[in-house]
Amino acid sequence: STQPTSGPSSSASDIPSDSPSGSPSKSPTCSAPKADAIVLANFFTKTNGTGWTKSPNWDIDNLCDFCYWHGVTCDQTRESVTILELDDYGVMGTIPNKIFNLRSLESLILPNNNISGSIPNRIRKLVSLTALNLKSNRLTGSIPNNFKELAALEMIDLEKNTLKGNIKDIFEISTLTSVKLGNNRFKGNIDKIKLLENVRVFDVNTNKLTGSIPSD
Repeated sequence: STQPTSGPSSSASDIPSDSPSGSPSKSPTCSAPKADAIVLANFFTKTNGTGWTKSPNWDIDNLCDFCYWHGVTCDQTRESVTILELDDYGVMGTIPNKIFNLRSLESLILPNNNISGSIPNRIRKLVSLTALNLKSNRLTGSIPNNFKELAALEMIDLEKNTLKGNIKDIFEISTLTSVKLGNNRFKGNIDKIKLLENVRVFDVNTNKLTGSIPSD
């Protein structure tokens, strides 16, 4: 079965990546860039933004307008990023640690890119995160032990990477509704996993798991 690429409260796939769409208005000259703008500029630089396969309008020399950059959605104050969605942009390299300073981020949607390395432990800082989609990248290593601290997480899609290790800690997150971990190298006995009652999508095909998917 298929499932949208974001949790129900985020609906990142329903929000245009250049939101607010078509708006000609821009921010007036700002006296100082917002903290989240600086984080995005760092992300652009660290992930070879000038070489992205799509042509974003990210002008890191003018950080005042960061809420109008492609793939970025901000809250009503236009100060904090709530969604970062860059599907198939050619984002490459490891995940920059500063991205986890986006404290209001609800959806991190970066599938079909060339992101490598492991998922950093600092992901625990994204306490508002409801949707995480890193499908079809080149991620390695295991899921961080502190992943369960993402207490608001509803959707996780890590399919088609080369991640390994155990997945049982994920299921300590009681808010999960969709878990997609297929086509990786996860190990362990899934008979021992207590599937949360809210989980409606559970896909772990093509791994090194043993046992059968819990029915309850």
